Amino acid sequence: MAHYFNIMLGRGLGGIERAFINCAEALLARGHRVTCVASPKAAVIDELGKIKHPNLQIELLRNFAVWDCFAIQRLSNRITKLNPDAILTHGTRAATFARRAAKHVPVAAFAHNYSIRRLLGAEVIFAISKHLKETIEAADATQNVVMIPNMIRMTNTEVAQKPFQNPPVIGSMGRFVQKKGFADLLDALALLKKNNISFKAMIAGDGEESAALKEKAEKLGLSALVSFPGWIKNPDDFYNQIDFFVLPSLHEPFGIVLLEAFAKALGVVSTDTEGPSEIVTRGKNALVVERGNVQALADAMKTLLYDPAYAHNLGKAGLETVKTEYDMNSVGRRIETELQQLVLANTKAA
Repeated sequence: MAHYFNIMLGRGLGGIERAFINCAEALLARGHRVTCVASPKAAVIDELGKIKHPNLQIELLRNFAVWDCFAIQRLSNRITKLNPDAILTHGTRAATFARRAAKHVPVAAFAHNYSIRRLLGAEVIFAISKHLKETIEAADATQNVVMIPNMIRMTNTEVAQKPFQNPPVIGSMGRFVQKKGFADLLDALALLKKNNISFKAMIAGDGEESAALKEKAEKLGLSALVSFPGWIKNPDDFYNQIDFFVLPSLHEPFGIVLLEAFAKALGVVSTDTEGPSEIVTRGKNALVVERGNVQALADAMKTLLYDPAYAHNLGKAGLETVKTEYDMNSVGRRIETELQQLVLANTKAA
């Protein structure tokens, strides 16, 4: 049994945070000891507490910025005391802290997005997509980079699809920032309304554009049709309420929400952004539209609204995709193998 630190210092509950939790679960399931390091009052703490595994330890690290030397020293002290075999990081601050604090413990930094400058120099970078791996290698040809995608825990490998509600409910979820494309989604929903197409929509999440998006929905006359429930701690509670899922991103390194929607056998509409383009197969497990093309987005949603059977067929194919390529067991095995090689190389170099 190896001992791994798993560090993530964000306070929200978006894709990086969920990947952090999934990584802990995957390593625990493979018999390892995991110490998760998080910020006090971070949303992930409650989620980690639900795991209830004897080999899981949770450490809270007060930190204020990427240059917080006191936090780095506190982390260094804990690394020295607990003596992990290797350290996994999620996010630039976690990677920066670990590289400065780790001393002789090797660091594997997950690259969840294109903010890679502070990750360069880690013993290995785990890129969540092929495109991201190529971007990192172009930035530093000497950097050791391995492609390991995000994963999810499959609670059910067989999913009973339900008939569409009346009216059907369109779902979307993510951080409310410009690159996630929620403004485009609202414009596309307004086109559906203009054409007297019956629907409801649920857009879950939060972020800096929250007030602006709600104001936009009101100006478009969508207040009675679109709900904004905020972050939903248990994603199942969200996916169980919708009939198909839409990812409207303008820029998306991966899109873990796609895996979650696939795991529920939901039909999906996705833009042709970087990460999703490696996950979805056009017309097989998702409808794919050009990013930023509001009319195309509206047309794709209209297709699924008018053809629930087609949406269900896409959902069945999506379920097979996530079972064969993104299940926690198979991806967790890949992470374990890479970490074992990292520890072995570090031992030989010592």
